[in-house]
Amino acid sequence: MPETTTAPLARPTWAFLLSHPAHFIALGAGAGLSRLAPGTVGTLWAWASFLLLQPLVSTPAWGLLIGAGTLVGWWACTVTAQHMRVADSGHIVWDEVVAFWLVL
Repeated sequence: MPETTTAPLARPTWAFLLSHPAHFIALGAGAGLSRLAPGTVGTLWAWASFLLLQPLVSTPAWGLLIGAGTLVGWWACTVTAQHMRVADSGHIVWDEVVAFWLVL
């Protein structure tokens, strides 16, 4: 019996983003859906969310948020990459978000 393979998902859609919580996280709440430079859009999303959260979140809470974001993001990015059948899709931007929060 021949093995059936499914082609990798070239570009995620809104339906894919909303089909699983891991997709929503890994694709940066939609930032990763950008047709042009999804990583840059993810970084801009991280910067904007940092500016909105900064007055509300203490330094120790940022540490917890970044730590939890790393662990949850690791799971979300792994699941999303498996579902997309692409090892390192440029549309997965959660790593940019957490890294930028850490830098800021």
